[in-house]
Amino acid sequence: MRQLRVLHLEDSDLDHELVLHQLDAAGLKCTLTRVQMREEFLAALQKEECFDIILADYSLPSFDGIAALKMAQELCPDTPFVFVTGAMGEEVAIETLKSGATDYVLKQHLERLASSVRRALREAADRAERRRLEEELHQRAEELAEAHRRKDEFLAILAHEMRNPLAPIRNALQLMRLRGIKDPVLDQGRDIIDRQVHHLSQLVDDLLDVSRITRGKIQVKRERVDLAHVIHASVETVRPLIDKRHHRLTTMLGTEPIWLDADPLRLEQIITNLLTNAAKYTDPGGQIALTVEREGDQAAIRVRDTGIGISATLQARIFDLYMQAEPLLERSQGGLGIGLTLVKQLVELQGGSIAVYSAGPGQGSEFTVRLPVYTQPHQQATPAAAEVTTAVRQPRSRRVVVVDDNKDGAESLAMLLEFWGHDVKIAHDGPSALKTVQAEAPEVVLLDIGLPGMDGYQVARRLRAGPQPNQAVLVALTGYGQDEDRRRTREAGFDYHLTKPINPDALQDLIAGASRL
Repeated sequence: MRQLRVLHLEDSDLDHELVLHQLDAAGLKCTLTRVQMREEFLAALQKEECFDIILADYSLPSFDGIAALKMAQELCPDTPFVFVTGAMGEEVAIETLKSGATDYVLKQHLERLASSVRRALREAADRAERRRLEEELHQRAEELAEAHRRKDEFLAILAHEMRNPLAPIRNALQLMRLRGIKDPVLDQGRDIIDRQVHHLSQLVDDLLDVSRITRGKIQVKRERVDLAHVIHASVETVRPLIDKRHHRLTTMLGTEPIWLDADPLRLEQIITNLLTNAAKYTDPGGQIALTVEREGDQAAIRVRDTGIGISATLQARIFDLYMQAEPLLERSQGGLGIGLTLVKQLVELQGGSIAVYSAGPGQGSEFTVRLPVYTQPHQQATPAAAEVTTAVRQPRSRRVVVVDDNKDGAESLAMLLEFWGHDVKIAHDGPSALKTVQAEAPEVVLLDIGLPGMDGYQVARRLRAGPQPNQAVLVALTGYGQDEDRRRTREAGFDYHLTKPINPDALQDLIAGASRL
């Protein structure tokens, strides 16, 4: 054990010797540095290597003990400070402890000094260890925050890079359909491509949704929703998978309509995800039941299947991130193991709950979602609003500029637009996009964001700048689709934000009725 470095502030030679004797008798090997005056004490504190402990008399000829304590706290804040004094009333003792002294020992009870020193050293060591752990935790938290930031950046880039090739695939697929060539084999192949493009797009969306939810970056837009309408839309989405696996799907919605206080898009995502899971994890020819009941002020949505079932152990973890049905190798049906995590979080964001029950492996499973029923009276739409929603847009030829550095994406989109009768020009980078828009005076510009030379944000700002800003409808057609991306496109001057791969019908409708917002 190394010797303790002790700084002793004491003006009495006898008292100094008594302190040294007490420490030595207690087995504490010390190197005592004795000082008597304020200047000596200050010089000792200013040395590069601080002492292990400071022992100080309270009554000193040049300054008092409290002044010494404050000097020590400023220069050596982590060093324990113990008063060793001849007389100290209760009020003075309390004052020293409140001021930050570790302890005090009366000279007439020096036999207590060794235990006080040991206790002070232990407390100092404990404080140092706690501080070290806090610093480690803080550093670890910063590292985790940085890792999360990089993960989110990676996911955004991954989504962009995956969506870029999906866009021309979907465009080319739509062109093949529009050509009107009837061949059962070609039709089947196109259907397969369409389903796989949709599947890949959904995987990307699920990844980004989980990332946004875990960071608290996602919001649900709750409104009055007709549950039956959402159920029908979800069933139609999953119908190809159900038919492919020859399942029998039964739905029971009841006779009375149920209106929910929910986000219609997220609600459809929830039900679609549950139906997809039921179809994937039920052997071909199985049965799936979708029932809806009102239970008080909640609607209970149940998806029951005759599939592989869930063990009791797995039921407790089924909503955990990256959890999949076991065994993975034998029964894997694709996916990333995030679907049920996403469902649970989306349900809870809308004030609901989700539960799972299974009698065990091979016994099927049942998922129950409960969501709040809409209780406010329904407001009928005004005639003017009804006219707006039922108005039919008359398609006409438009001048369109497509800007995308992905050659296949730009050309396939241009071919699709030309098939619809539009006059289309293509640019592959920011500077050429500005020249093309200036030369062609388009009505609509479909503008990618990640462009060489000048990104889409810069192009949009340049087009909207100046005393006479360009009045073309700017549509961000990009692989970046997070909330932050949409905010940035709005601020840059875009009128619309579409995420690749865009639904061709939605794009056709947008261009047909495109106007400045």
